[in-house]
Amino acid sequence: MKIRIIATAMLVATVIFTACKDDESTPEPRGTMEEYLAENDVSEFTLSNTGLYTRTDITGEGEEISGDDVIYFYVKIHSMNGDLLYDGFKDSLQWVTSLNDYAIAVPGILEALREMNLGDKVTMLTPSELGWGQYGVDGVVRQNEDLIIELAAGEFKYSIEQFVADNDVTSAQSTSEGLYYTIEGEGEGDFPADGQSVTVHYTGYLMDSTKFDSSIDRGTPFTFVIGQESVIEGWEKGLTFYKKGQKGTLFVPYEMGYGLNSTGEINAYDDLMFDIEVIDVR
Repeated sequence: MKIRIIATAMLVATVIFTACKDDESTPEPRGTMEEYLAENDVSEFTLSNTGLYTRTDITGEGEEISGDDVIYFYVKIHSMNGDLLYDGFKDSLQWVTSLNDYAIAVPGILEALREMNLGDKVTMLTPSELGWGQYGVDGVVRQNEDLIIELAAGEFKYSIEQFVADNDVTSAQSTSEGLYYTIEGEGEGDFPADGQSVTVHYTGYLMDSTKFDSSIDRGTPFTFVIGQESVIEGWEKGLTFYKKGQKGTLFVPYEMGYGLNSTGEINAYDDLMFDIEVIDVR
């Protein structure tokens, strides 16, 4: 898991840092796309209408990557004159991105991934505007630098749907947003509504069962008001399915959790599980 944290940080944080720089002594790119095309045979590459050149080096036998997938992948980056800038293959560093509105990879990588299957490996001749553009990556990619990027599609993120199936959680119900939940007991009273306070005991887990938080461990239940957006969306929506006295498990997709944010043990794209008990509804 820590390996993937590092890779995600390179995708996001370094771009932000570099975007804030104002350095008049910016070094020139190491070679250009124009020079590379003039000096090398690129007949095995396919040119897209965006200006990305792609060559398939290995054809995998895995599933096709689709628009809503979160995918782990490997990256190696060279400058156009052949300098090695980054090698995630050597260090077994996996990057991660979704292909939907939560995507964090640069445009060229996203374009290539959308045409790949798991196990595929491609080489991309990437114009700067499809890479890190005017920002670069501090200490790695220079501003406005065209790049040679090798890309290998690794695996899909382990999903809530897979977890529920693998663990035979037959009582799980789901919503159209991908929120899953189980309920134990009859409970009492009405379901919580906007403006009402809900008091719960909970324990939160990552999908690999790593515990990251627990009101039980602290010995104090947690109270929040429905509709005030003081908790993640998965709780705002999920707790409305539970009456006072009921227990269960909430399976929260990352879009309804912390999204791209990392906090403590939680990383970008992490789905979450919460064992909950509703103590009171007022």
